[in-house]
Amino acid sequence: MGKPTFAVLYCFAALASVHAAGFQGQAFQQSPSGAPIAGVSLTFIRENSAASFSATTDAAGKYSVTLPAARYYWIATHAAFEDNSSAPGFGVVNAGPALQTLNFFLRPPAVTTVIVVRHAEKQDPNSNAPTEPLSTAGKARAQKLRETLFRAGVTAIYSTDTVRTKGTVRPLADSFHLATEIYSDPAALAAAILLNHPGDVVLVAAHSDTVGPIANALGASVPVATISDFDNLYLVSRSGAAANVVNLQYGASSTPDLTKNSTAAATFLFVGKSAAATEPPELVQAARKSGVASIRTEGANTLVAPLAASLGLTPAVFAAGQGDTVIDGLVAGPANQVVMLAGSREMIQHAVARLGAGPTPILLPTDSDHLIAVTRFASGAARSVALRF
Repeated sequence: MGKPTFAVLYCFAALASVHAAGFQGQAFQQSPSGAPIAGVSLTFIRENSAASFSATTDAAGKYSVTLPAARYYWIATHAAFEDNSSAPGFGVVNAGPALQTLNFFLRPPAVTTVIVVRHAEKQDPNSNAPTEPLSTAGKARAQKLRETLFRAGVTAIYSTDTVRTKGTVRPLADSFHLATEIYSDPAALAAAILLNHPGDVVLVAAHSDTVGPIANALGASVPVATISDFDNLYLVSRSGAAANVVNLQYGASSTPDLTKNSTAAATFLFVGKSAAATEPPELVQAARKSGVASIRTEGANTLVAPLAASLGLTPAVFAAGQGDTVIDGLVAGPANQVVMLAGSREMIQHAVARLGAGPTPILLPTDSDHLIAVTRFASGAARSVALRF
């Protein structure tokens, strides 16, 4: 599987001279040169995942693709640039004789992100047979994994050759028509990811005794003992020779274990606002697992207040417009801190850019369940991953 890209939708414009519906445009480097990029592989997936279509940019970085009228997610991949998927945004193809313009702006890889999870619950807890299927709870957790990672920009998926691991990643793989690559050895897997997916977001389904070894093969230092819980979501970030691990959470909760973190970079967890009077249990669990040490909030926040109370923390409140000062102070602070920041969509998007991370998260006005994780290394290399709790 080739190395993917970082793509941003900039405009839709009707071109009446072309008598077909679909998209056309170019891929460019996201840099001062703005040079066109040949060989960008583009996949357009119907919103209901019923069909997918593909195109590749030519020597001038141009492409065109004819599509039935519908709404489409897209994935852009290239060997020398970051991957990108559009979720939760999409392009709209209207019926009629016109191609609409969809341009992509791709940046060189800075941080490789590998999300490692254990397979979900199996039908027979005592069986290790390769054919052992997921239980009802396991199938529900697999769906929850899809929801958690739908916006994360995953463009490559790896699994061992067992029914339970493949079943755990299948809902997300099916949504974006992604092939599931089979692996067996943690060291070989890590080498393949670092070689073929620099700058990308990769999902790996592992087992109770291989989650830690996979993280460590990627350069981390976490315990390798067998784990008994199913809700761990290891966010492994690699930049150069440095690796950072923050253990988050999805689905039903287990007992937090801070030894599963391996901090070599700063981690910023951004959340929004909510009218909820009690803390969302999965957000609390993610904060506990990751070892959140402090909370900053843009004004009063009913989502963060009960969360902070449950963690025994007092949020530091800042006024709207002071976000840059707060971010700059955090960047100048400890290099391995885990900080939660809460605020408006505009503050979060601006803060991600201020940290030098990408892609800028697409946050809808109705969103209240986003968890944007930004990993920033001392070198300044940074990457954002959009999760949901």
